[in-house]
Amino acid sequence: MKQCAEALRRSVQVVRLPASAFQPPNPAAYVHRRAAAQFRSDLFQLRLYPLHIELKENLVRLPRVLGPPWLPWPPNPETHDGRHIRLYKAAQAMLANEPDRLRILRTTVFVSKKNVHKLAVVRNRCRTRLIAALRELVAQEAVNVADRYVYVFVAQARLYSAPISEIADTLRGALKHVSKVQSDVSIES
Repeated sequence: MKQCAEALRRSVQVVRLPASAFQPPNPAAYVHRRAAAQFRSDLFQLRLYPLHIELKENLVRLPRVLGPPWLPWPPNPETHDGRHIRLYKAAQAMLANEPDRLRILRTTVFVSKKNVHKLAVVRNRCRTRLIAALRELVAQEAVNVADRYVYVFVAQARLYSAPISEIADTLRGALKHVSKVQSDVSIES
C-alpha cells in the first residue's frame, strides 16, 4: 500500500494553464457551461470542467506546451510553424519513452478585482499562495486526479491572509470532494 501511494504521489504533476487557454476559438475547456463538480469555501471555489481538446489514441496526454490557442490541434504543416510541429513530435517521443503514465493536474486560478482586491500585488499573492499549497499537497500526499478534466480555482479575499496549513487542509477536502462527486457521475453514466 505504501509503495502504491509513493508511485501515485510521484505520478501527478501540476500544470498551470494560462487564461488564454480558455478563450475561443480553441478553448481547453468551456468554463461558461455548468461544471461537472464544484466545491465552495471561504478561501476559494473549485470547479471541475471536462477537457474539451480531444485526445487522440496515440497521444495519451497533452504536451506541456499547448501552442497558440487559435491554431487547431494536433498541429499540421499547413497551419503551424515548424517549431510547433517539433514541440509536438518531441512530446510524442517523450510519451513513447515514459514507462508509467504521468497524470497531470491541469489547473488555472482566476483572481478578480471584484472578489479579491484592486491591487495586482494582492491578487498575485493570492494566486501564488494557492498554487504553492496545491503543489506542496500533491508532492506530500497521494491525490486522486481526474485526468481529462481542468481544475478551475476562483480565489476569494480571505486567501491573502490565511495560513498555508489552512489553505492546504481546504484544498485536501476540496480535491477529495470533487473526486468523489466526479467518480459518482462517471459510475452513473
